[in-house]
Amino acid sequence: MNSIGFGDWNLVRQRLDGQRLEKFARILASHIGDAAAEIAMPSIAYIIARTENGVIGCNNALPWRLKTDLKRFKSITSKHVVIMGRKTYESIGHALPNRENVVISRDPTFRPSDAEVFATFEDAIFHADIFSIAEGLETNFVVGGAVIFEKMKDYVDTAYVTEIHTSAIEGDAEFRYNFDPKEWTVEKKEMVPKSDADEYDSTFFVYKRRKAVLRKRGIREFLTPAA
Repeated sequence: MNSIGFGDWNLVRQRLDGQRLEKFARILASHIGDAAAEIAMPSIAYIIARTENGVIGCNNALPWRLKTDLKRFKSITSKHVVIMGRKTYESIGHALPNRENVVISRDPTFRPSDAEVFATFEDAIFHADIFSIAEGLETNFVVGGAVIFEKMKDYVDTAYVTEIHTSAIEGDAEFRYNFDPKEWTVEKKEMVPKSDADEYDSTFFVYKRRKAVLRKRGIREFLTPAA
């Protein structure tokens, strides 16, 4: 399980700007002298909207209008790292503003100017980890799509889930993961009725994993001549 985020430090350090590298270096320096010291990586959270039959999208778009949910999404993820697949990025059409956008894509020609692209989950999550640590952030957000959600299901500590109360919407992207109460607790539940702003009734949940996923990296991994 801990392999997620164990990416290539030399690659990630080349992508980070000087200011954040300097911040991270100061954090490392505070641990020098303790050869066994470890740095805890940020937690990983889902933020998902889906129908009762698990639809999360259709034709690279959201097949519903829920302004309350979009406003909540912006509030929760603002100033944080958002991690997504290429199709999700392309469905938005640009990077989400006021956030560090990290995209996972194996296409070497896909190089948007407003996002950081990595070919592997390990490097993408590791970049998100170091960026968040440098900025004092405790959580990275996984925002889609279905393949990314599925890949990350064992590493997520918190899930912000909007359940849209309809099964009539058809889509080509689904995520049917069941938040089993034996593994997850419900920290928040909020009903949002249908209105002029929201096309459907919905319920917003915050799930918390009962046993946190702990990811750590030893200080010595960063203290190489190349670093």
